[in-house]
Amino acid sequence: MCELSFQLAKGIEYLHSYGIVHRDMKLENVMMTDTSDASVPKLVDFGLAKMIGPGVKAEEPFGTLGYVAPEILEKKPYSFQCDLWSLGCIIYALLTSSLPFDHDSQKETIRMTCEDDVIFDTATWKGFSAESRDLITRLLTKNPEKRITLPNVIDHPWFRKIKKNIETKLQLHAPRKSPMTNQQQQVFKFEDPASPTRKIIGRKVLSKQPSKTDHSPSPTYPPSTC
Repeated sequence: MCELSFQLAKGIEYLHSYGIVHRDMKLENVMMTDTSDASVPKLVDFGLAKMIGPGVKAEEPFGTLGYVAPEILEKKPYSFQCDLWSLGCIIYALLTSSLPFDHDSQKETIRMTCEDDVIFDTATWKGFSAESRDLITRLLTKNPEKRITLPNVIDHPWFRKIKKNIETKLQLHAPRKSPMTNQQQQVFKFEDPASPTRKIIGRKVLSKQPSKTDHSPSPTYPPSTC
C-alpha cells in the first residue's frame, strides 16, 4: 500500500503542475491499469476538476463526504490542499478498509470531518509503521495552511525506501496509449469502504453500487456548515 500511495501522490503532483485540482479524489476514482504486479493506478472522473492559477482559490462546494476537506464543508475558499486531505483519507482507507471520518448520519460525518482528530485504533493499526501514521496525520490537518505540502509528501520518510523504484516504474507507464475500456475499468476498480449512501455535495448522489446505465444528474446538495 505504500507503493500505491506514493503513486497516487505522484499523480496529484502531475495534475497540480498543470494547475488542475481534482476535487473528488476517492477510492472509487482510482483504477489500476491491469491485474499484474506491475500495474499502476490511474486517477479518473474529472467531472468536478477545475483549473486554477497560482494564488487563486475556488469556492464551489464540491467533493464526496468522507473524503472532502473541512475547508470545503465550512464554505471557505480553498485550493490544491483539498486534494491532499482526500489523499490522506484514501491512504487511511487503503490500510484499514475504513474511512477516518465516517458515520451513518451525514451531519455527523460533517461534524467529525471538521472537528475530530484522526484516530489510530491500537488493534487496527497494529503492524503499521509510525511513518505511515505520521503522514496521514499531516495530510488530515484541519487547517489547510498547516497541512503538509505536496513536495513534503513526496519526500516523506514513509516513501523513501520505494521512491526511486516507483518513479522509474511510473516513467515506464507514462507513454501508455491504449486506454482501458469501460468493462476493464469496472474490473479493476477499487471497492469504496464508504457507508451504503455516499453523498457528493454540490452535484450528485453516489451509491456504493451505482447503476451502470443511469447517468442522469441528481439534484444539487449544498453542504452544511460545521
